[in-house]
Amino acid sequence: MWPEPKVDPLPGHGKECPKCHKGHLVTKEFVSKRDGKPFRKLACDQWPACDHGEFPDRAEGGGGGTPPRTDVPPADGHGKKCPGCGKGKLVTKQFTSRKDGKPFIKLTCDQYPACSYGEFPDRKDSAPAGGRGTMRRQAAP
Repeated sequence: MWPEPKVDPLPGHGKECPKCHKGHLVTKEFVSKRDGKPFRKLACDQWPACDHGEFPDRAEGGGGGTPPRTDVPPADGHGKKCPGCGKGKLVTKQFTSRKDGKPFIKLTCDQYPACSYGEFPDRKDSAPAGGRGTMRRQAAP
């Protein structure tokens, strides 16, 4: 049996490391260098020989720990074929900005993580997250 962590264990605590297959994942708590806030992650107990780590607290693409909302009204383009992989369909999700805490809408492929394509329907003048499109430069004031 694996020792109980000093912090609340994350889902996956004690499972075999998917990278080295020798160690097991243990819950560790760290302090962010950026904002000084604590965060938890699963890390391989064979570190430094294995540097694998997972962040189950963080949501898909968000990185801030708050999962994206999927119960939002469909945006323009919801349900269309994904231009990134050609297999999935785009779904509307609402994320929260880590920078200013404001919500924003993003269309993402339902085949994530196999396809990470996404686009921002509210930002018509910017390139989609998948890198397709053009950027318009604003004139300097």
